[in-house]
Formats: sequence, structure tokens, C-alpha cells
Amino acid sequence: MKHWYDGYLFGENEVYCPWDVVNHVSMLKVDPQSKPANYWKDTSHNEIIRSFIDLPGIDVRGKFETLLAGGVIQERIVEDMTYDLANSSEENLWSILYLTGYLTQVRDGRYPEGFQKEEGTTVLHIPNEEVKTIFEDTIAKWFRDTVTGMDRREMLEAWWGGEDRKLTELVTDILFDTISYFDYKEDYYHAFTAGLFVGAGYAVSSNKEQGTGRADIVVKDRSNRRALIIEIKHSKKEGDMEKDCREAIEQIRRKGYARTDLKGYRTVLRYGAAFFEKDCLICAVGSV
Repeated sequence: MKHWYDGYLFGENEVYCPWDVVNHVSMLKVDPQSKPANYWKDTSHNEIIRSFIDLPGIDVRGKFETLLAGGVIQERIVEDMTYDLANSSEENLWSILYLTGYLTQVRDGRYPEGFQKEEGTTVLHIPNEEVKTIFEDTIAKWFRDTVTGMDRREMLEAWWGGEDRKLTELVTDILFDTISYFDYKEDYYHAFTAGLFVGAGYAVSSNKEQGTGRADIVVKDRSNRRALIIEIKHSKKEGDMEKDCREAIEQIRRKGYARTDLKGYRTVLRYGAAFFEKDCLICAVGSV
């Protein structure tokens, strides 16, 4: 409960969110094995985070990434303000997130090492796991909506054409422009890559049983009897990306991902994809 619902600072006192505590205790009375849940998830107030991202003229993506990675930001908080998002400044927007409980202040003396607080600002962070999941879910939906609205013809043609160099450039551009929300873990890159095909008319499966293991992503274009197999690696450092790309392709071959469940498909293209922070390297079979 502390991990999920604590973390708000009122003066010198750290408090839990009472709404969450009441709801969770009610669930525990019914089932003592109940796990903490998100009781803010379906409230209309969560649109405020999306409004932040979509507001023209204000780019808060870098600060969102800092917060989601467990970091802090410092902003000037305005308490006597209106909730007019359409005509708001960035200062007012952070104030809204603070005053509505999506962010809370960091206690003096608990700043990251080397952090210097500026006079007149409040140091802010995400208070707990529940609110963090709201940020993550909102950003994931924003990414899906953004990709669906993009002109992806060039990128999709590159996937089906085996143009790994072009894909490296195009996918890296999208990655750079996206808000990272899992601290650059492999699961994040997996969801990011699968999201590139959302709403494009293909059947996309993730971690489905293929051959003697699980292929990370399989994309099927049934109408044209063609498919993609994409194996993803999270590189520990930039210099490992080429090696990891080769390893991904070797894994597809070794575990026979293309031999089962793809019978009848005339063309099966296989890709290794290595990611390091905001960089991507994509290699097609035959190019490495």
C-alpha cells in the first residue's frame, strides 16, 4: 500500500491518498489476497495529462521522461489560477498537475545528488506507483493515436522491402520524438515496435509460441501472403548494438521462428532490432 498510495507531502507530513486507502481496504475485506489497484484510472481527470502532451507551443516530453524514470523537476507553482488549458502557460500546467495530485513536492534534503534547487520553485516528482501507471497508460495511448495518424507508407514499404538502413533512420526518428516511459527496458522497446503497426491492417502478435521459442513480434499481411518476424534486443551500451542485432537474427534462425505458424506465406522477412536509449539499429537477414 505504501508503494502504491503513499508519497504526498502536506507541509512536513507525508500522507497516503485517502480515497485509495478506503477502496483498497474495502477490497481486502472481501478478499484478503487482493493486490493494490488503480482507483484513479477510469476518472475523467486523467485527460489532463493528455492535454499537456497535445497542447501546441509547449514541449513537456523531456520532463515527462525525467519524471517517469523516477527523477525530479522544479517548477514555479501558481495557486491562484484558472483551469483554462487552452490558453495556459507551461507554468500553469505544472501547477495544475501539482494541485490535482498527479505530482507532489519533494521533501527538502531528499533531492538527487548534485541537484540545485532554484529560488521560488517547487521540486516535484510522481508520488507513487498508482499515479505512475496513469502517466504510462496515458502516454502509451498517445503514442498509439500519434502513430495511427502518421503517414506510415514509407516506413511500412521499407519493412516489406527489407530496407534495413532506411528503417534504422525512420524508426530512430520516431523513437527520438516519443516519450519513453519504462526507463529504456526491453519491454518498452517491444511495445514501441509493435505499436508501429497498430491500425495498419495487419495481424500483429507478440511473444507467441513460434518454433522452439517465442518470437518477439510477428506481423502478418494475409492478403499478400507475407509476414515479418522481428526479434528485439536492448543493448547495454551503444557499442553493443551491431553485435546484438546479429544475435537477434541468429536467434530467429536457431529457434526456427519462421518454420511454424507461417505455412502458406510466400514471403517471410526476418529482422533483428537493437535499441539503446533513443537509438535504434535494424538489420535484415542477408545484410549482416
